[in-house]
Amino acid sequence: MNTSTSTSSSASKDNICIIEISVGKNKGVNPLGKSTRRHIFSSLQSALSNPAVTAIVLTGGYKSKHFSAGADIAEFGKSDSNVGGDEEVPSLTSICNAIEQSTKPVVCAIRGVALGGGFEIVLSSHYRVADKSSKFGLPEVNIGLIPGAGGTQRLPRLIGVKRACDIILSGRMMNVKEALDLGVIDAAVVNNKESVEECAIRWAEYAAALGNIKSRQLCHAVVNKGGSADIAKNHKICDAIAKKLPPKHKGGIAAHSAISAIRASFSKPSFEEGMAVEEELFWDLLLTSQQGRGLRHAFFCGSIGT
Repeated sequence: MNTSTSTSSSASKDNICIIEISVGKNKGVNPLGKSTRRHIFSSLQSALSNPAVTAIVLTGGYKSKHFSAGADIAEFGKSDSNVGGDEEVPSLTSICNAIEQSTKPVVCAIRGVALGGGFEIVLSSHYRVADKSSKFGLPEVNIGLIPGAGGTQRLPRLIGVKRACDIILSGRMMNVKEALDLGVIDAAVVNNKESVEECAIRWAEYAAALGNIKSRQLCHAVVNKGGSADIAKNHKICDAIAKKLPPKHKGGIAAHSAISAIRASFSKPSFEEGMAVEEELFWDLLLTSQQGRGLRHAFFCGSIGT
């Protein structure tokens, strides 16, 4: 089997297309800025239109220590940030939806951190494999935001409302053992016999032969498997957690918005309607919340100081 790498940070191994997130100068923790989002989206479209490709592996990069730490928040607030996307540069939500709706199976190969938007990309893929260094999380509440590319809708569908609330509201990171135990990932590479990319290629070959992608798309998963009884139960879970949060006017606005978005994952009749709630709450926080602006300012100052 021969592997050939192109200048667009994509490669092929037999009929498996390998897309590397790292491109140009956007390496390190692979922030999902404009050029990176454009690269991922165009590489995905190329793979989907190539009849020789049967499956896709998405990795931070063979030489990268990390999958992605998420959005490039340095772009937030800039007039040309394009956070919401346009015809030339897709939004992160558009990328996640395109991955999930791919007609060919997409396997994420995770090394290092998959945080925020990086974790949302992982959640939108059909299969997920990681090495022992991997850490996962949605830390947006720490900068006064909520996940904005489906994290509040897909994670409850994958691990349940109570556990999703814990991950999203705490902003903490899961290690690879916890992620495997919760079913966030499908396999973990814990020895040096193969790389995480090699493991992902094996899974991609398996997925291509198996088919049935729809069963792996979280947008089709149901949070309330027990019907109305589960809806009531999940509301009680959210109510109990919300009572323990700080008031909105005392630094709790992002956490309360996160609870509202998570509620939409089981109270709205469709995934799309839940996504609409998440989107509205995300943009309201980004554009109007003074708490969020203060937290992001503190984050930038801390980053500069280190």
